[in-house]
Amino acid sequence: MNKIILILIFAFAINFTYGKSSFSADRIENSCKDFLTSKLKNEIKIEFLNKVVDIELEEDGLEAYFELKGPEIGISTLNIYFFKGDKDLRKIGIPIKIYQSQKVPVAKSNLKLGDEVNESNVRFENKMVDFYVQFDEQFFIGSLTKRAFQPGDILNQEYLEFPPVIKKGDVIKVNVQTSSVMITTTGKALADAKIGDYINVQRDGAKKIINGVALPDGTILVSKY
Repeated sequence: MNKIILILIFAFAINFTYGKSSFSADRIENSCKDFLTSKLKNEIKIEFLNKVVDIELEEDGLEAYFELKGPEIGISTLNIYFFKGDKDLRKIGIPIKIYQSQKVPVAKSNLKLGDEVNESNVRFENKMVDFYVQFDEQFFIGSLTKRAFQPGDILNQEYLEFPPVIKKGDVIKVNVQTSSVMITTTGKALADAKIGDYINVQRDGAKKIINGVALPDGTILVSKY
């Protein structure tokens, strides 16, 4: 389907002069944008990393199609194949940077290292970005910054962390889930743990060590199926 679309686009860009085919730089850039817009199904912006120039080929009657060779966001390469009939005659690679619109968390004010993220200092907005922004809205508010942010900066999840919900030495509730029942007991945490961390716990009155995942309420879940 992509090949057919771009044959039609380039059909208007071909000039026949002395048996040659000419493709203008403007038409090539516009066709690149049209191709990526139809392929990615999202609001995008394209940055051409090298100057796109007019292309003139010796054979007349040429057509062309595209292939994206690389990631759909960030630095990538867009290949243009010029062909006649069923034979590819030339390939040209155009290095590009692709920006896509994403809903991202953005700092509303200056945030220092270790500040808590909350609704007063962060907002969500659509921005053009050249990388996939990773964040989980469910566990976003209440996290701590691992570096400073200025207003307008994107808060990527890799620069955020949650404080421990369990501290070493805490006596905590342990929920042991089997295939049929849930058993609740208590034990002493043998390490700090953040949400989602696996932690060793020593059961009260026993030497046995059990391992489970830390939950937001400060308990752990041990699954035994």
